[in-house]
Amino acid sequence: MDKKDKIIMKYLKTFESFTTNETMDMMFMPVDPISAADDLYSDFYQEMKKKVIKFIDNIKNEGKETKEAFNLVVKASKDEIELSKEERKKIYDQLKDVFKTIGLTLISLLPGDILIFLLIKFFKAEKYVFPSSFVTE
Repeated sequence: MDKKDKIIMKYLKTFESFTTNETMDMMFMPVDPISAADDLYSDFYQEMKKKVIKFIDNIKNEGKETKEAFNLVVKASKDEIELSKEERKKIYDQLKDVFKTIGLTLISLLPGDILIFLLIKFFKAEKYVFPSSFVTE
């Protein structure tokens, strides 16, 4: 065996011992990889559950606000009440929220909608695009 072969054999033995040692270490790891993955997915599930519940609550809140504004408009159109400035502002703001919701629905139907929502988030334009119940400041 020449010098070059000896060097190659040395590297092969080092690699062989390394892979054997690493395999043995993984077999006797103190952490169970299956339970660790279970914890990870459990945390992800809990986080998604919170977000879905918050989304549903925001939808319910928007529906309630829209219903209140609609009732004010109906009463004012029947001359049952005279709208104050605060009530007119409330109706105006709710009408803006309804149009924002319609716009978001149309955006979500377009191809590349995820990119559009990421751009909205990046430019911090949520208060101009999302209905008031969905904006957290």
